[in-house]
Amino acid sequence: MNTNFVGKVVVITGASSGLGEVAARLLSAQGASVALGARRVDRLKSLADELIKGWRQSTHGRNRRYQLRSRKTVGRRSRVETRAHRRLDQQRRANAAVTAGAPQDRRWDRMIDVNSKGVLYGIATALPYMKQQKAGHIISVSSVAGHK
Repeated sequence: MNTNFVGKVVVITGASSGLGEVAARLLSAQGASVALGARRVDRLKSLADELIKGWRQSTHGRNRRYQLRSRKTVGRRSRVETRAHRRLDQQRRANAAVTAGAPQDRRWDRMIDVNSKGVLYGIATALPYMKQQKAGHIISVSSVAGHK
């Protein structure tokens, strides 16, 4: 087992599937305490339960879950994890991008909120903690839908 993540605290958004789920599994297996966020709570609960079961069979950190609804949720989760562990080592954003039609379309605002503001708000919540501890990583990836 790679022990580079033992004792590290990682907040992962978009963890219910795809790259976020893979990152959650890998980092948890490598000893990280992961806080999982996504919109699909049922899939997130299933993953967290699986990781917690694996954690009980090892000596690694805790695995938590939460639902993403707004930038406040991500900020609140970052604060909770930082207080609980006294650190935030990494924020991984593996969120699927959304597409929309013309700028006057209601979906346009949602696209801007998810694809642009979501990334920036996520960074804004993690950055103060990482600056304070003088360390940390923010990793953002998007689905192929971001190319459309």
